[in-house]
Amino acid sequence: MKRFGALLGLAAIFGVVGCGKGATSPGTGLSGQAIAQDKTTFASMAQGSRQVVRITVKSLAEVNDLAGRGLDLFENVNLPRGYVDATVTAKDEALLRKLGYRYSILKSTAQTFQAMGAMPAGYHTVAALKADFQNLAADNPAIAAYKTIGKSVNGQDVFALRITARPNGNLPQILFDSGQHARELPPVEINFRLAHHLVENYGKDTEVTRLVNSRDIWIVPVVNPDGRQNVENGDSWWRKNMRKLSMGARGVDTNRNSDDHWEKGNGMPWADDYHGPSPASEPETQAMRDLVAASKFTVSVDIHNYGGMVLWPPGFDNSSTKDEATFSNLGHKMADKLGYSAGTIARTIYRTYGDFSTWQYQKHGIIAFGVELDDPGFNAPYSSVEKDWNAWKDNFLWLISVSDDPRKHAAQMGEPMSLVGFNF
Repeated sequence: MKRFGALLGLAAIFGVVGCGKGATSPGTGLSGQAIAQDKTTFASMAQGSRQVVRITVKSLAEVNDLAGRGLDLFENVNLPRGYVDATVTAKDEALLRKLGYRYSILKSTAQTFQAMGAMPAGYHTVAALKADFQNLAADNPAIAAYKTIGKSVNGQDVFALRITARPNGNLPQILFDSGQHARELPPVEINFRLAHHLVENYGKDTEVTRLVNSRDIWIVPVVNPDGRQNVENGDSWWRKNMRKLSMGARGVDTNRNSDDHWEKGNGMPWADDYHGPSPASEPETQAMRDLVAASKFTVSVDIHNYGGMVLWPPGFDNSSTKDEATFSNLGHKMADKLGYSAGTIARTIYRTYGDFSTWQYQKHGIIAFGVELDDPGFNAPYSSVEKDWNAWKDNFLWLISVSDDPRKHAAQMGEPMSLVGFNF
């Protein structure tokens, strides 16, 4: 199983060099009394250097406690092995020790940030992606159209490529997006490759031609262009958009800004998952909201990295939706052959509020998946893109194929896999 191979890769890159220990109750990483009595919050976006650490956790309750305090957790929660990774400041480390969490430092500030300041060679800039999609549409007007769906905080285009041979044909629609979190580089390249594969193989590959003739495919490669540009300029761990906030804080997490259970999200402006001043306050969120509202998407895929997971709603609690069987069958079909884990967002990583996938399902009934690629880091070497594309190409083509009626296709697959021992 490659379920959490990405984390092992990160450990190999950084190397475990230290351990912080606090007073813990026997058999626990954090006492219930500490959770109940100490509501001090993290300030992960405060001034000061940060390090990547691996925190020992024993339950989702502990993970959710950390997330609720504003710690910059990665989406690679591994409860069987008892850890989650995060970036932390010195103050964060002090609080971890105070609360009794054990953690290992996966090397230091210098290697975490200075050595990773520039984007690895091979990745496209926002400007290059935009020009490429414009050229792809101009060169293939019968099947591709460049669309500006909104503007960013700084006035950049939030753009999409629409791929279909019948734009007026009332065809099944499917949405692929990436780049919500600025530091996550490989997902953007996967959508870049998907766009090129569909356009360049039309009329040459039988299955691609069938899909472009019978589906309406939208690809939004960079939801958060301002944040991504900040990463291009050297701030390689930046996650949010570039909204200027009070007291010198900056940025809203667009994947916590949707209008579904938003009020339970992180209200600390310095936090990496800050949910914004109000639901759908951000123009990037509004661009995606308006695109979805104006369309009839049946399926969507929001691509992130890393951790090797296929996720689905809800994010806000541990319940299952009425479409759990559909999500589970389709999700496991994609995940199991890759060795990915699969399950609801809340049960597989931690609770999220205002995330895009849950909002799409709750508001519009879309079978909305989140994919966490299996990479050795947010800004993995470009060679990871080739691996990811080879792993996901057939899955994405298959998902486009079943977008005509995903619930029917899932039902035809038989008993939901989550009910026969696969979904833990």
